[in-house]
Amino acid sequence: MRFSDTYGWHIRMVTDSTGNRQPERMATVVEVDRRRWHVCRLWREGATRHQIARALDMATETVRKDLIASGIDPTGVKRYKGLRVDPDPIEWLDDGEPLRPVPVHAVGAPYQHSVTLGLWSAFIRECREQHHVNRLAHDAADAEEAGDAVWLANAAMVFQEAMTEAYRLQAVIMDRDARRHGQREEPPSPLRIVPN
Repeated sequence: MRFSDTYGWHIRMVTDSTGNRQPERMATVVEVDRRRWHVCRLWREGATRHQIARALDMATETVRKDLIASGIDPTGVKRYKGLRVDPDPIEWLDDGEPLRPVPVHAVGAPYQHSVTLGLWSAFIRECREQHHVNRLAHDAADAEEAGDAVWLANAAMVFQEAMTEAYRLQAVIMDRDARRHGQREEPPSPLRIVPN
């Protein structure tokens, strides 16, 4: 469902050669990342898909896809019936981006809507916005002062597991053999530790 003749309050909607309405240019990776962050934030605050679509000036189907790309099931049971007052308009696009026509072949390319990449991008952005290093440094200092070695050991294990998963994902992007193993969902090879 469209609510206006613009997209993201900046991009004009045009009719393409197939007769479909499309934004005049593609959103950049940074813009999509920003849009998804706002979609998830408004969803967590209790907004409906229609309220989010109106606030961000986009289709409700795009809201649905952004939620899925961020690891949220938009069809799941929601406790809220929406916000009492619709959110104010949110400008998530950058001014002055050059027009880049939307290539027909790219509109539906599944890899461009990677759930895994969307999850990690949203996770990293939210961690940074919450000043995660600063907050954890205070938590770790408090645990050390309290003599809570178990908490510190568990925290170290969580981050070791996170690094292992991040390393596996990076390998999939950079290494063809890792991609092949990942596509077959084989168990990961043990990490080789090279002695000093």
